[in-house]
Amino acid sequence: MDEISCGVQWAGVIVVRETRTNENANEELTDFLTDCSLPFQDKIHSQHAQKLKEVKHVLKKAGEDPLEGLYMIDAIQRLGIDYHFQEEIETILQRQNMISSACGYNDINNQLYETALRFRLLRQDGYYVSSANGIAHGYKVIIKALFSSYNPPIAPKRIPQATNSDHFSQNSLPSAHKLSIAHDHTLSLPLKHHNYRSKHDANKAIYSLNEYCIYTCTALFKNFKDKERKFKSSLVGDIKGLKGLYEASQLSIEGEDILDEAGEFSRQYLTEWATHLDHQQAILITDTLKNPHHKSLARFTTKNIQTNIQGKNEWINLVQELAQIDSNIVHEIHQKEIHQILKWWKDLGLANELKFARDQPLKWYMWPMACLTDPIMSEQRVELTKPLALLYIIDDIFDICFKALFDITNEICYKVYKKHGWNPMESLKKRWARLCNAFLIEAQWLAHGIFPKTEEYLKNALLSTGVHMVLVHTFFFLGQGITNETVNLLDDVPGIISSTAKILRLWDDLGSAKDENQDGRDGSYLKCFMKEHRGSSIKDTREHIISMILDEWKCLNKECLYSYPFPASFKNVSLNAARMVPLMYNYDDNHRLPSLEEHMKSLLIGGVVTQQNELTIVSQIKAEG
Repeated sequence: MDEISCGVQWAGVIVVRETRTNENANEELTDFLTDCSLPFQDKIHSQHAQKLKEVKHVLKKAGEDPLEGLYMIDAIQRLGIDYHFQEEIETILQRQNMISSACGYNDINNQLYETALRFRLLRQDGYYVSSANGIAHGYKVIIKALFSSYNPPIAPKRIPQATNSDHFSQNSLPSAHKLSIAHDHTLSLPLKHHNYRSKHDANKAIYSLNEYCIYTCTALFKNFKDKERKFKSSLVGDIKGLKGLYEASQLSIEGEDILDEAGEFSRQYLTEWATHLDHQQAILITDTLKNPHHKSLARFTTKNIQTNIQGKNEWINLVQELAQIDSNIVHEIHQKEIHQILKWWKDLGLANELKFARDQPLKWYMWPMACLTDPIMSEQRVELTKPLALLYIIDDIFDICFKALFDITNEICYKVYKKHGWNPMESLKKRWARLCNAFLIEAQWLAHGIFPKTEEYLKNALLSTGVHMVLVHTFFFLGQGITNETVNLLDDVPGIISSTAKILRLWDDLGSAKDENQDGRDGSYLKCFMKEHRGSSIKDTREHIISMILDEWKCLNKECLYSYPFPASFKNVSLNAARMVPLMYNYDDNHRLPSLEEHMKSLLIGGVVTQQNELTIVSQIKAEG
């Protein structure tokens, strides 16, 4: 532990990590699988490598077709195998962004599905495709240039030429953040003519540009509206287009009213269609409404999309075959991790010492399994399950766990320091202290029968959910972008964390069933709201909470779009945590989680699995239920 203590002296060192390439990632995965000693590994590796090579070739070819490339990217992402193709996907989307910029982000054939799909894929990947027509620029480029240094000369970045008076106007931005716009409509970034004293000032410029783009552009989807500014009635029969529009609407950010309208319009008519079509088509529509891709976990919904993939048959079968082989490999990795976690949990002995506390290591493991999807992150998943387990136990009785908390935190700090050269002890101590203080506040409210104001309740709930603590641990496990700046931001509650925490707390408090047999002892936002707003019905309050959840998704979308200086990997973890929430808190009347149990079975049982492992997993699922 002496090495850890000395590590504090290195807290000022800026650690810069490069994102690993597909080639390096595949080599790491192969090495990792070899270490796993998987049954039939030679055959599986050979099949996997061959299919991967074939799909890469087909994807490169499909990317030359403006629409087929989009279809294939969508299929690969929905099947949860996109981590193999990050470079290929990035190349295709860059080309799509340039093509779309040239025509103002309107689809050439003005097809609703293709327009919505292009918008969704580009925005998901971090391109600021405004739901507005005229200025739609790759924000990856802008953000990277803004933060490369404080006052260098920056080459102008081309943006689409303005075509009406609503487009880029220098007077529309705050005076402190004017953009220099040449006569040829090129964009010189603010940094060129303004000496920002901090990255915080540069962040202000980005947010100013964001607000400008949202409120001053003509809607991207305006071509699908009639003269009365309503979506055309002719779209009602375009089921495929409506599904694409609904999926696109899930990436809205605050202020994009047209995407809110698009979501409501498509939801309304898709719901009607589901009552008139045959059973199979109705299931596909219902699944789209219930599990839109952006707000769902790909590996949990893979089985439901096999008949919902668009594209040419020659590559659809190929991609599905790769996904099946990949799924078998991932099954084996997860089973190995479960074995490690169950052994760790048994050796720790807390389950025997704390008979009254929760004993659900598989359920705890589902969080890192869902959030850290890259197979190569096996160690990170196993290690993250440990503080998660303590989070749940401390929620039951936190003073007994301090000894285990101290030991495990020291162990984690040592591993992070050894691997990434940064000692996170101070950050982790702060997180645990604030979490325990938040639990204490809730205990005081309970003991004195206090119902706090909703604002006060949510402020404390941001910490008591444990989301902040878990995501801070995850940030250090990932080891990317660890600098004084990012660590200081994490010491507060940045939006990318607070939105995820609010989504979790509000879902938990909806009260569809009493969580964890606690009989409502911890209070809830629903009860606080009804106490504060006399006369509010349970139905109206639940609708209000659902509306708040949707608003927090918009905030999370916005934070992920401008996630700098946090790395993309951390953004994806935050998104996946929010996506996991409905599965973790959708209790039935028997205090069980049937959807989660079903996903556990489908994800952890199957592929190349020994009978003994399968019996162990099934037994554990039943015990936790």
